[in-house]
Amino acid sequence: MHRLTGLSATGVSDGLRALAEEGLAVRTPQPWTRWPADPAAVAEHLGVPELVAKIVERYRTERAAWRTFLKIDLHPRPRVRGPVSNGGVDTSTEPLGR
Repeated sequence: MHRLTGLSATGVSDGLRALAEEGLAVRTPQPWTRWPADPAAVAEHLGVPELVAKIVERYRTERAAWRTFLKIDLHPRPRVRGPVSNGGVDTSTEPLGR
């Protein structure tokens, strides 16, 4: 199985053992198979829903901060205003759209 996953044999064995401890896998003659444990119940038991909620909230906060940052024009682009002596390029540093 380690060839299929790209993980070391020890990594696969440790992962399968962890799944078995939670009732999500069982060693059989095939040699491992999924077990009919309810994944949602296992997630609840492990506290995963609360962890995911915390991660989602952190990402929302970070994305809001990033959007705020992107509104700051650190490198204003020249604006074309019309025919002037420098080829129609406005060299003022005022950001576009203001």
